[in-house]
Amino acid sequence: MNKEAILDQTVEQLGRMNEALAARDVMGCVYGLSSCLHLSLGQDCPRPSDGIEWPRRNGDLPPRTDPEIARAFKLGMLNHGVDMMGQTGALVSGVHTNDDIDRTFDAFAATLDEMRAEGLL
Repeated sequence: MNKEAILDQTVEQLGRMNEALAARDVMGCVYGLSSCLHLSLGQDCPRPSDGIEWPRRNGDLPPRTDPEIARAFKLGMLNHGVDMMGQTGALVSGVHTNDDIDRTFDAFAATLDEMRAEGLL
């Protein structure tokens, strides 16, 4: 898979994840740079208008996710068979299939639902 195709996959995944946040009325955003994606959960932040890059507001950096929320997110994703890089980041690479990306999104949506049910988000 070439670099452009990986970027397209990343933009698509970020868009789906931001839509999942919006649909569940969860504060936060998913943004990226190249094939890396990052999450800011439980924070008021703008979502990327171009689908990927952090939309700097007055030069502000993205807000960090509270460590308790980050740990719960990491464990929730693991419970659904997806190991995120670190706690609130991931890579999309040429070895990831469309099936992998779909499974990641499904795990993300399920984890958000569970965290909301537990009152974490």
